[in-house]
Amino acid sequence: MELRKSKSSERRLRAAVALLLVLSALAWYQVGVRSRRPASFRRGGAFVATRRVPGGTPSLASGPFGQLDPTTTVTPPAAKVLASTTARRLASSTSSSSTSSSSSSTSTAPGPTSALPRLGTYLWDVNGTEGATGFGSRAFPDTMTMVAHGGGDAGEVVLDIAYSSNHSEREILGFRDNGVFFDFEAGQVRFGPSAQTNQGDYVPPMLQVPLAPAAGQVVKGATQVKAADGSVQRIEDWTVRVLGQETVVIAGQPVPTWKVTLDRQSRPGSSQSVTRSRTYWFDPARHLWVKYTEKMHGQQSFGGITFTYDDNLTATLRSFTAG
Repeated sequence: MELRKSKSSERRLRAAVALLLVLSALAWYQVGVRSRRPASFRRGGAFVATRRVPGGTPSLASGPFGQLDPTTTVTPPAAKVLASTTARRLASSTSSSSTSSSSSSTSTAPGPTSALPRLGTYLWDVNGTEGATGFGSRAFPDTMTMVAHGGGDAGEVVLDIAYSSNHSEREILGFRDNGVFFDFEAGQVRFGPSAQTNQGDYVPPMLQVPLAPAAGQVVKGATQVKAADGSVQRIEDWTVRVLGQETVVIAGQPVPTWKVTLDRQSRPGSSQSVTRSRTYWFDPARHLWVKYTEKMHGQQSFGGITFTYDDNLTATLRSFTAG
């Protein structure tokens, strides 16, 4: 009997030691490797923190934004095919309403030919905070860089957003005749020694800003957020509202924009839960927003423990360098 107890105790001790070694290895990996490596996402190529033309400096000298002057309207390759495909996908999951009955189908019908924003480094002024379970809250740095580059499919622009060395995001925008969409979104946030990465393909793409907008226009839809293996991580219901036209001052210059809100809410039944609201001030001349606000609450369960993340921020475009 004593011999059996001794062997049982020895097995438990070995299991405890093995578990301790595994946990130690994981802790070393978090502190020594994962927490220091640059952001890496499965779509869009290598993450670009900043991209500057040698000798170039951010310019606002000649007219509003200088190098951010409106570009020539060019139809992206396969844009019409993408638009018609997106329209068919959206038709099954979206509905739209407007103060004008003549625009009741603007969410699915192709609108004016879309063009892409200028590629290069956008510098933003940022004000806000973010926080996570067990780490409290911290302020965002005063500035953020957003590099717009290729690396996506036809009609897409990849936005690599570096709020800080601890917070990187990627948005792959699809520009179709009827709107600007999220095709893919990813983020990596570090608090202390740990780094959390989330990323997903958006099926169907999630509308951000409708083109040919009308004040009072409302577009609703549902989007699946899919992992690399095609599994559905969560489903988000979303509502886009066009509040109207508004002139904002960017770098001392008045810029006519459309003010658009996007409210997102994940459905129950997933380990991921997201509530997120954005307001865009979209400049149609430059095919991109020049200001946005965001408020987000997200939570995810691991082994019965729920971790949360919250942010509340305002970002305003300061300057741009082409390249």
